[in-house]
Amino acid sequence: MSVSFSKTECGRGIGLTRIYDDKFKSVCSYIFFVTKIDKHNIASNSLISKLLITSNSKIKSRTAFNKELMRLYGSSIAVASTRAGDYQMIGLCASCLCDKFTIGGEQISGKVTDMMLDCLFSPDIDENGFNEKYFKMRKQDVIDAVKASVNDKRGYALIKARKEIYKGEPSENSAYGELDEALKLENKALVEEYRKLLKSARVEIIVAGHSDAEKNVSKILDAFDKIPRDEIADIDYRAFSPLKPEPAAFEEKIDVNQTKLVMAFKTGYDDIYVNKLMIMLFGGAPFSKLFMNVREKLSLCYYRAAGFADTKNVMIVDSGMERENCERAKEEILAQLDAIAKGDFTDEELDNTKLALCTGFKSNNDTVSDMAAWYLTQFTRNELCSPEEICERLLCVTREQIAEAAKAMRLDTVYVVSPAEETEEENEN
Repeated sequence: MSVSFSKTECGRGIGLTRIYDDKFKSVCSYIFFVTKIDKHNIASNSLISKLLITSNSKIKSRTAFNKELMRLYGSSIAVASTRAGDYQMIGLCASCLCDKFTIGGEQISGKVTDMMLDCLFSPDIDENGFNEKYFKMRKQDVIDAVKASVNDKRGYALIKARKEIYKGEPSENSAYGELDEALKLENKALVEEYRKLLKSARVEIIVAGHSDAEKNVSKILDAFDKIPRDEIADIDYRAFSPLKPEPAAFEEKIDVNQTKLVMAFKTGYDDIYVNKLMIMLFGGAPFSKLFMNVREKLSLCYYRAAGFADTKNVMIVDSGMERENCERAKEEILAQLDAIAKGDFTDEELDNTKLALCTGFKSNNDTVSDMAAWYLTQFTRNELCSPEEICERLLCVTREQIAEAAKAMRLDTVYVVSPAEETEEENEN
């Protein structure tokens, strides 16, 4: 069968998405809690999700938990986490072999679903909070992740740049949270945060894979029916970031070998896929303007990339280079964007970009997790389209639309992370 997709609002702030394709032999169930990003809840939400998949009130040992999953044909229950604009989405994902393909038709999907629901609704909590041993372990994991985020200097530059790009918006916060917030997490307070998620967070349920997964849908919905839920906030994933009156420029000098340049552009042009196509032509492919000119022809940078945050309508270009090349690289990046705005690209370049983007989109049909991610992203864009439907739209995009999208891009923020010392070592990985 071809992909069967449907989305249903179940009331009380719960959305159910079904995505079935019988070419798959596995089934996956995702349960996401959606909350507005806040510096005070990023670390706590991350810790809650890690604790929920460690054990539950019925299987209190992580070792025993893993053994049971292995017995069920190597099934898995893992953290599900992503961001969509100003919102954080955290929860659980259960994956297992479809019952039709087990030895003798053993019914395992229901058992795995029950384990996930026990983790979610019946965690290992007593009067002191979550299991203290696992609380300390997982809290340290969160702290370590925050600390590690500054060791990757390219990632660090993007984190610091986003604080300025989205200043005053929820999206200014790092996906890892702040170290001071992670350090002060307390067990009993975390339980209250967990109960608040169950009660008032928007819930997105996604069931994907073989259509045999349908038999577990009612089991998941019945579990939510037993939970009191109220004061569910309305969500609009697409909240465009306002353009600054004048481009803002920042430079930070740290212990780094290679200069990192991040440039953010904001736009009022509101066609997601024309923007994506333009940005791929500009800097998102090995044959893009930035790759062929800034990196290859002029040798101004070691790496370059351009991406589009469609929920914020922001294009971010990041690159790494020798310090002396920074100003020239900025000028050339702007020049290449201006070239596209003037239509200075060939039909072959545009056709190759369309082909590359469509190939990437269609690859979302290759795995259950990619298929689920595609449709999750779709409804954050207020769309309900398959990869094939989007590709049909892309093939109709004209040169004039690409030029118009490029013209609409306005420089908003420039963030530079450069070496503190006068001399640079060669080529940082």
